[in-house]
Amino acid sequence: MNKDIEKKFISDFILKEYAERLFFELSGEKRQKALARFAHAAEQIFDMRYVLKLNSADNPEMLLQNIGVEASCPTYVIGGEYDGRTILLNKVLTNVFNGFDAVVAVVKDGLAICKTEYEKGESGKYILKK
Repeated sequence: MNKDIEKKFISDFILKEYAERLFFELSGEKRQKALARFAHAAEQIFDMRYVLKLNSADNPEMLLQNIGVEASCPTYVIGGEYDGRTILLNKVLTNVFNGFDAVVAVVKDGLAICKTEYEKGESGKYILKK
């Protein structure tokens, strides 16, 4: 796990009242509990000033390209099968974002994407940009 990246993500995008607890949970045995917060309560813990909620018709790859992010950008993943690893953004978008797990992918400082569990008709996907 890269605690520096995770701590920066939390300080950038998580509401202060949740930040310390979330970092504590991600750093230890309660990591799965922290990941469940992204799955079920993302909009409660995110600082919504920095969140673009995508609808099911939005193409995250195109939106990221429009702000200058290349598909080959190394991306740190929190959650899912690639938890704690850095993989290419295009792999995140094709493999991870189409899977079942809730994940956060930190693209670069001040930019992340998140996929949560969602109801039918919603995308459950977010772009977080500071």
